[in-house]
Order: sequence, then C-alpha cells, then structure tokens
Amino acid sequence: MRKTIIIIHEIYGITENLKKLSKELEAKGYRVVLPSLFLDNYSGDNEEYSYKKYFAEVGFDNSIGKIDKIIEKNGADSIVLIGFSIGATLAWMKSNDLRIKGVIGFYGSRIRNNLLINPLIPTKLYFCNEATFEVDTLIEKLRIKNNLELTKIKGDHGFYSKLLFNHNMIQETNKIIFNDLDKIYINI
Repeated sequence: MRKTIIIIHEIYGITENLKKLSKELEAKGYRVVLPSLFLDNYSGDNEEYSYKKYFAEVGFDNSIGKIDKIIEKNGADSIVLIGFSIGATLAWMKSNDLRIKGVIGFYGSRIRNNLLINPLIPTKLYFCNEATFEVDTLIEKLRIKNNLELTKIKGDHGFYSKLLFNHNMIQETNKIIFNDLDKIYINI
C-alpha cells in the first residue's frame, strides 16, 4: 500500500513553498498529490484578490468534491491530508472520512465555523496568531473532541506562503509534518 499525501493549498494556490515541500516528501518516499483547486491553476500573492477569487470561483463545496475525487482515485493507497489555511479547513472537514488515515492542518481559521465535525481519524491541528479571532478560545472548544491533537505555534496566519522556504519557521513546520506523518503511519 502506497503512502500518499494530498497537500491542500491555501487561497494563494500552489506556491513555490508547497512545491518544495512536495519534493521533500517525495524524497522521503511518499507519493504526493498537489492539486490546484482553481480551474485556471491560479497562483498569486495578493491576499484580497486571492480570497475573492477562491470564494467566487471555487468555494468549499467544489473543493471538497475535488478532494473526494482524488481520494477515490487513490483509494487503494494509505492517504494523509495536509492543509494550510483554507486547505487546513478542508482537511478538517474530511477528518471524519475513514478512507483517509490522518489529517495535518496549519492555521485553518475557518475551522471555527465547522465545530460540529468530530474526527474519526488521527487529526493534528496547528494554530498561530490570528487577527480575526481568539485562537485560545477555539482551541478550548475543540479540546473535547476525540482523535484530535491541538497545538499553538509561533507565527502569523499564512506564514508558509509568505516566508522563504529556508526560513527557520518553514523548516520547523516541515519537521512537524515529517514527525506527524511518522506517527500516523506507524499506527497503520
């Protein structure tokens, strides 16, 4: 059974950092799927434009549909979802899907609007500084759920798309990802 990682991008599309993360995961023996949720494979760095484009052209329902198709296509594999921001929220929304072996999400701010979800698989969420809501309050609300590990990390929302790949915060995040993948796959 292949170990397949589906990386779900944030509103900026497939960034250079996500491409580099994919290569590092592949070098460690994982099969990586990095789909664009945008029909035109958009990739940009303007937050306001990217946000409007995502919700006008894609949205949560279409994104979940696309992720479901990728999961179906790779159904014989052992799949873990890794998401950032919107991607983390989408991964969270799939954390009750038993076709998946685990979820790792970073700064999924829209998780706060999806509190009825109860993970059925190992789910690890990492939150950082948020300007629009109180992270500690969200963590307390989520803490009662099973199969869920919550951690508050340093940094601001969106750091993975904004910093250079060799930045210490990116490298620390990659170590977290590799460690979490080891823990998820050791239990399979």
